[in-house]
Amino acid sequence: MALIAFPGFWLSDTKSPLLIDLALFLGIGGIGIMYGPQAAFFSELFGANIRYSGASLGYQITAIFAGGLAPFVATALLIQFHNASWPIAVYVIGMAAIKFVCAYLAGETRPSVAAQVAGGGD
Repeated sequence: MALIAFPGFWLSDTKSPLLIDLALFLGIGGIGIMYGPQAAFFSELFGANIRYSGASLGYQITAIFAGGLAPFVATALLIQFHNASWPIAVYVIGMAAIKFVCAYLAGETRPSVAAQVAGGGD
């Protein structure tokens, strides 16, 4: 999403229906790339006894605070910067950076091959 933030808004700012469609196509493609592995990633973060609740609560609470507030932040940025779209692109890049750092810090939850061999492969 960080890679297509500025190009997407530049295409939208042209006010050309074809270029706006291209911007939407790029945005939806970026969302698909992000959401594709998300279910497997979330399920690995929690043990089997709390996996469903943990993944669901984490996803839903994040949707409220990050996704739910994003339109309000974007509108405030549009007003503050006199309808310029670049501040919203910077906001998208900032949110993508936060997501990248969080995913990196979450780490790998799958046991290493050495631990599986030592533990009998369970």
